[in-house]
Amino acid sequence: MSSSMGVCVQPMPMRRWKIRYRIGASPYHSRIVDALSQADANRIFDAEMPAAQRCGAAQPLAHEKAPPAGGAGHHGMV
Repeated sequence: MSSSMGVCVQPMPMRRWKIRYRIGASPYHSRIVDALSQADANRIFDAEMPAAQRCGAAQPLAHEKAPPAGGAGHHGMV
């Protein structure tokens, strides 16, 4: 339904996800990704780091929402 039919649709909030990964025989690393869903976080990570081997699926960071658009987003390694 659309908002013209009297239904107010709230956009999904961005969330922060932690992804563990390895590159080659290196020890495990973690990276934080801002995404709408776990599936999106996995896809973003896979696209940004194609040489990395993701270890499982993205895990939500407890009670953390992504900064507003235009803010200081964090896509760096932890």
